[in-house]
Amino acid sequence: MRSAFMTLFMAALLYSCVPQKQYTDLQESLEYYKRQSLASDSVEISNRMIAEENRQTEADLKETMHELEQLTATNISLNKSYQEILQKYNAIVNQNREVLATSSYETLSLQEELARQQTQLDERNRDLELAERDLYEKETKLSVMEYSMTEKGATQDAEASWRCEKMSQVITRHKQQLGDLQGQLSEALAGFSNNDVSVVAASGKLYVTFSQPFLFGVTADQITWNGSEALREVAGVFKKYNNLYLTVEGHTTTDGTAARNWDVSVMKATTVVKLLSELGVTPEQLTASGRGYFAPVVSNGSQQGKVQNMRTVLIFSPNVDELLIWSR
Repeated sequence: MRSAFMTLFMAALLYSCVPQKQYTDLQESLEYYKRQSLASDSVEISNRMIAEENRQTEADLKETMHELEQLTATNISLNKSYQEILQKYNAIVNQNREVLATSSYETLSLQEELARQQTQLDERNRDLELAERDLYEKETKLSVMEYSMTEKGATQDAEASWRCEKMSQVITRHKQQLGDLQGQLSEALAGFSNNDVSVVAASGKLYVTFSQPFLFGVTADQITWNGSEALREVAGVFKKYNNLYLTVEGHTTTDGTAARNWDVSVMKATTVVKLLSELGVTPEQLTASGRGYFAPVVSNGSQQGKVQNMRTVLIFSPNVDELLIWSR
């Protein structure tokens, strides 16, 4: 409106009967005010865009803070559940000490109950770990957004956006790497029976499970020929991913003492890790872990259940330290 009014006003002056010099001056003034009007309109448009971006940023910040509050509440609830399970676990341990002199049947029942409680505790620990990691990611995102809101200047805003972009790229790359690894491992192990080898993705990790008869037969430190061939395929694929980690877990059944089963499970895990290292996998990417009979997938009450529990699991996970680098 202001631009149109100014144009009409100056046009009226230009077309009035005035001397040539005055006409020229008026024409130059007209051009000047036109440029001023256009600049004013451009500034007004930019101000409206900035105001809209600020409103969107404030909305994102509120949403993130709401999610953070929900995760904090979940974390508190999981901690409470963890403490309850831990108290029950300690109570069962104390009961176990009091009844060690009882019959072997009662001792075995108590060990099975202890294993069940240990499994629940492990599950709670995993849930708590996932919740804490999710909470940390939300807190990191919130910190970056608060930094972007409070710091002034284009340089600070650009740095915060750059860090957010880098973290997003790391998370996307981790998902893509695990997805690619799952596809290649599934293809490499396709020649083996699903009852002997399985490849499953869950909770941001990749799990490759080998049955006891397939990988070790009746031993715990001698890998079968088929097992060696399968691990050779795994090593050939995993060597391409130098930014992932591999934890080998050995599992047993409730046959025998707890101490003996710890030793057997560790022996299974270290045997696999040694072979993978010999096949060219970087040792820094490998970890051996023995779980004994404290992490069964089914009950040990039947022979079929014991066969399922007597397993070796390869757990592939991304390097979360990269996220910490870009959040600082």
